[in-house]
Amino acid sequence: KNNIVYDFLSSFFSLFGAYVNSYKIMDNEKIFGTIKWYGEAEEQHFSWIVELETSILIKVGLLCKYIAQNNLIHGDKIIISEEKLANKLSKLQWDALEAQKNIDYLCSVEIKMIDDNKETDSFFVHF
Repeated sequence: KNNIVYDFLSSFFSLFGAYVNSYKIMDNEKIFGTIKWYGEAEEQHFSWIVELETSILIKVGLLCKYIAQNNLIHGDKIIISEEKLANKLSKLQWDALEAQKNIDYLCSVEIKMIDDNKETDSFFVHF
């Protein structure tokens, strides 16, 4: 499961042009780590409680990769409509209902930023 969580986090943070620098899983559910941006010294600490099933993490990770590879995000906003994204996924042989569910799951992910040992803001995506 650790590899699946790492793959998901890598895909999710790629939406922000960042990569996972380090992470650890506590009590099999809460993750603490740091991300960095390519070419920058700055890092951001984060925490996240894994609430999605392994199979969902895999699918949502694939969705993140698709969005990133096709430049469908600017900042934290997906730049096409939810309907257009679902249609694009259907053309890639995703079941329409499953595509919508995974879009919904992605939009429900909220990874907390930690500054000075306090949760301050969040990483999330929206339309």
